[in-house]
Order: sequence, then C-alpha cells, then structure tokens
Amino acid sequence: MPAQTAKGLRHNYATTGANDPTDEVSKTRWEDEHQFIGDLEANRPAAGTEGKLFWATDTQTLFYDNGSAWVEIARAEAKVRLAQLSEKAHSSLIGVTADQHHAQLHKASHVSGGGDALLSTDVIEAIVKRIQESAGPTTLTLGAIADGEGLARSGSSIVGRPPQGAASYVIYLSGGTTYALNGRTGVIDFQGAVPETVINSAIAALTSGGTVVLLDYFTITGSINILLSNIRLTAIEGAGVTTAAGAFSAIILGNATTDVFNVTVDHLIVDGGGFAAAGWSGINLWRGGRCNIISNVIRRWQNNSSMGIKIGGSGGLSATDTLIAFNHVTDCGEGLATINSGGTWDRNIWANNTIQFGANSVGRYGIVIQNGGDDNIVIGNTITQMTVLAILVGASDRVIIANNIIKANTGGITAAPTATTGPAVIHLSNPVVGAVISGNLIFSNSGGGVCVYQTQKVTITGNVFYNNGQQANNAWDDIFIQGTNVGNARASDIVITGNVFAADAANKVKYHVEEVGTAANVSNNMVKHNRMTGGATGYVLLLSATSLVGHNLGYLTEATVLSGTFAIDSTGVKTVTIAHGLAVTPAMQDCAVVVTEDTVVDDWAYNLLKVTAVGAANVTVKINVSTASATVGATAKLALRVGKP
Repeated sequence: MPAQTAKGLRHNYATTGANDPTDEVSKTRWEDEHQFIGDLEANRPAAGTEGKLFWATDTQTLFYDNGSAWVEIARAEAKVRLAQLSEKAHSSLIGVTADQHHAQLHKASHVSGGGDALLSTDVIEAIVKRIQESAGPTTLTLGAIADGEGLARSGSSIVGRPPQGAASYVIYLSGGTTYALNGRTGVIDFQGAVPETVINSAIAALTSGGTVVLLDYFTITGSINILLSNIRLTAIEGAGVTTAAGAFSAIILGNATTDVFNVTVDHLIVDGGGFAAAGWSGINLWRGGRCNIISNVIRRWQNNSSMGIKIGGSGGLSATDTLIAFNHVTDCGEGLATINSGGTWDRNIWANNTIQFGANSVGRYGIVIQNGGDDNIVIGNTITQMTVLAILVGASDRVIIANNIIKANTGGITAAPTATTGPAVIHLSNPVVGAVISGNLIFSNSGGGVCVYQTQKVTITGNVFYNNGQQANNAWDDIFIQGTNVGNARASDIVITGNVFAADAANKVKYHVEEVGTAANVSNNMVKHNRMTGGATGYVLLLSATSLVGHNLGYLTEATVLSGTFAIDSTGVKTVTIAHGLAVTPAMQDCAVVVTEDTVVDDWAYNLLKVTAVGAANVTVKINVSTASATVGATAKLALRVGKP
C-alpha cells in the first residue's frame, strides 16, 4: 500500500523498496519529503520549514514548525501531567482558567488552612448521605455528641458513642508531677505531686465504672482507694506502686461502710518497700465481692503479720466470690489471707499463684483461710519456703485444696498442734468440717505433710507425699491426725485413699499415717488402697478400734494364710503357730481362725479354738481335739484371716 502524505505528515505503513524507512538512504529521503521527525528534544533541528512536525521522545511533547519557530501543540499528560503542570505558569496551562487552580498546596488531612478544608457540617452531611444511600432513614436528627466521642446511628438520630476499649484514665509521671489523662476526651482532668491523690480522683470520677491504666512506677505515701463498683485498675508492663515508710495498705477495695463489686486489679507491681507495719497489705479486698485480683507482682510486705493479698477487713464485714489468681507473691509475712473474726469470706478461689519466701526473713504463711471463710477453693498454687505453714485452714468449712505444689517449706515442725501451727505444712484445725485434699505434690518439706487437727469429714486422695520430714529423722508424719475430746474437737471420718507415700532420704517420716492422742479422740478413719514405701518407725499407726487400715500396696495389713498340719488322730490341746506375713503386728481381735480339712475324715471333733498370742511374724492358736479320728495319721490345718471387716 503506498504511503500517504498530508501537509508533510506521513502515515507510516510497513513497506519495502525505495520508501522503506529502515533503509538509511530511504529514511533520509522520506524525512526530507514528509517533514515528520521523532528524536530527543535536544536534537530538534532549527525551525524554518512550515508544516514540519517534531515529536520529542523524552519530554513527550509534539511541536509544529510555523516557518519561524517551533510551537508546542500537545503533551502526553496521562503520564506526566502532575509534574509538568506544577512546573508551568498558570497562564501557560491549556484550557485551565484562573478560578480552577488551588490557591495553596493540597493538605491530605483536610484541616483548617488547607485548600480543601472540611467543616464539621461537611462530615455530618456525608454521614447522613451514606446512611440514606444504605437504605437508612431519609430524615436524621443530630443528637448530643461529647468531646472525643465517635458517631453512630440510633434509629433516626446521629448520636455520640465513647471509643470502644479506650482507658477511662491514663496515669503517668512527667517532671515529678502525676497526670490523669482522660482517655475519652484527651484532656488532663487531674494532676498533682501526690500520685495516690491523682489516682484516687480519677477513680472517684468513674461513677459508672471504667478503666484506670498506670503507665509508670509511682511512690505512694497513702492508700489507693477503690470505693466504686465496676472499676478496673491495671498497668502496662513494669508499672505499679511502691510504698514509702508508713502504716497503710497500698490498694484497698471498699471500706468499713462501702461494698464494691466487679472490681479488677491486674498486672500491677505492688511493692511494700520493706517498711510495712504489722497487719497491712499490698492489696486488700476489705468489703465487697465478685472481684478479680489477677496477674500482679506483690513483694516486700515484710512484717511477719503483713500480707500480700488480704481478704477481709474489720469484724462483721463480708468479702466473697472473688478470684485471686496468677499472682506472684514474695517476701511477705503472709502470702494470701482471709483474716479477722466475725466476717464472711466465702466462695473465694485461690488459683495458680506462686508464693515464696525470698531473700528476707519473712514468709511465714502461704495461704490462710481463717475465721469463717467457707466454701473456698485453693487450686494450682506453688508454695515454697514458708517458715510456719504453707496452707492454714482454721474454723472454715467446706474447702478444696487441689493440684498444688507444696515443696521445700521449712515450717510444719511444731510438735503439738494449735489453731495456727502444727507438725505439717498443710494444717486443718479448730475445727474444719468438710474438706477435700486431692492431687497435690507435697515433697521435701522440713516437717510433715498434712495435719488434721480437731477436724471431721475429710477426704485425702490422689496426693504424692515424698521425702517429707527433712528437719529430723523419725520426727514427723506425712499425715498426722489428732483430736482433743468429743464433739467438734474430735478427728473423725477421715478417708485416706489412693495416695503415694514414699521416703528414701536419710531423714524419713516416722509414719505415713498416724493417729495421735487417745482412741477416744480419733475415730472412724480409713486408710486403704494407698502405695507406701519407707517410713522410719512404720507405715500406719491407728489408735481407734473403729478406724480401718487395709489393701495398701507395699504395706501388708491384711492376710489369709494356712497353718501347717496338726494331728487329729489323738485328743488334747494342740498349739499351732501361723506366720501371718504382715509388715505390722496385727491386733489380736483382728485375727479370725477357722479349721480346714487336710485328711478326708469326719470322725473327729474339737471343743476349743482360740488365738493366744500375736507377734511381729506369727499368730499363735490353740485347739483342743476332744474326739480323735480312728484314721491313724489323720491331720487338719487352720486358716488365719487378719484384717478388719
């Protein structure tokens, strides 16, 4: 197809021959003839041939030669228009009038001062339009909107909504001043030099509940008081409070006249500073319930009667239904405690806490539930290095102690039990009616394992007792049972089953299970189906005739055996010695003897059969053959059954 030329502009089709633009001679001829050139703008020839076109390949610009100069007639703006336009004077832009250009540079935030600043009315109009477009109401009313709130549709109204998940107050230090930043308005509502005053003001402002977050580590000289319900006091990692010298608790929930509910204190460091006076605590739920004290580090409340976490205030108050969990408590006189008489400390759960004696000379009690704390659960805690008791339950009924690790405590070495001390690291006393001790690992403690003192209706099952009694050989028991008189002071109805008892260290427990005192004060207890090894003096010592021991693997306390033969072809008293094969000397009343056949004869008789002696190895029985068998050499045997019905 021949090339076409119009006013010097050639539409180039692929051709060959004389007009082939790939041929250098033809190319030069073609350019001279058709007046269209494409090259870098710097290589543009001098103007002077009217009608010639030049395409600048680098600047994407098309020029026209008017005979005396090159005139720009078009640009490829799809690729370069923003950069190209910004370089041009406004008057040089093709087809753009003066009122169509920004007065200032565009601001992406659309704030005041930008060329396209948005007004609040613009935002509301956009929201209304969007709601209407999405099949919402055609008529909307703008309701009240507070500072810092977002917008939401409620029926036919646009209303304010607080930001979800935001802290009500953020507390921080700057230049020695404590500030309480309102997390919803962004305004500093409270500030001052005394941290607890600022924190208390922020909490007191949350009459409908809210969250207070501590960002720094504050030194306080007075208590933080939570006197409202539905409050959460929390902290970022490493933040919390430490006390200066003084007699006060760091954080108090409720007071003598105010109940608080649904309060959470979590993820704080609460440091007593080593100065705490007697009876104060890191966190004290004084009065209220349904609270959570979780994941805190509580340390250095170092007076012997100071507590890491205290449940209960003065007499007559109630603190119930609270979860105390995942806290680390160290160097406190008492780790976690319900305390004071006259109140109610019911239905609390003490779970997965770590309580230990640190570098200082404190750490007497791990967990204390005392004076009316009923229906409590102590589960999954690790308690170590307590100097008096790991767990004390006193005058508190229906408690579960389960799945705890009780190890290397130096207490539990008081020979005569009292209401608050005893010969074992877990101590039930004064009395406790109804308890389950299950699934615990109790090992390597200086004293004994469990003391059941003046307590009734207890099940001890599925525990591991291993190498307790390390303070002295043959001094302590894995389980010590003692009552003092009849009634509620007796130690009775205690079932010990399915436990593992082991002792292989140099210092061993005296007994794995021992009833202590008089038979009248301990009764109706049962020790069965346990695994037992070791024991310096023995395995089990029960005093009461109504208590039962049997079927303990490794410790034979029941047996049925046959004697050797004795002659029945002559009359007279025959003495038969039977090896019982037990690990203990059986009681005479526990031995039952019957006659069994050896020679098959029926022409003999006896009129006396009795147990005359018991020993560590044998039971001695006498039988009087009153009528001899006519069969010479006829013999019989005795069967011995040792055990309780």
